[in-house]
Amino acid sequence: MNKKQGSKVKENKAKVTFLPEGETVEIEKGRRLLEAATKAGVYVNSICGGDGICGKCRLVVKHGKVKMSPTPLFYQERI
Repeated sequence: MNKKQGSKVKENKAKVTFLPEGETVEIEKGRRLLEAATKAGVYVNSICGGDGICGKCRLVVKHGKVKMSPTPLFYQERI
């Protein structure tokens, strides 16, 4: 793989670290946070299945931008 191909692959992934476990995984951008947790072996008591309704999959973005689909919980917290 040449350098250009390698950087393109990285652009399509996001790194997620779960605390306090300290488990870090790379996941394709656009995937759900709950999927990243499952991939990392981190249990999240998500009653909504990762739909962004229950609020269990909260995160803090340290680098980059977030493009998130609006959810009822997101709007409720903004009101």
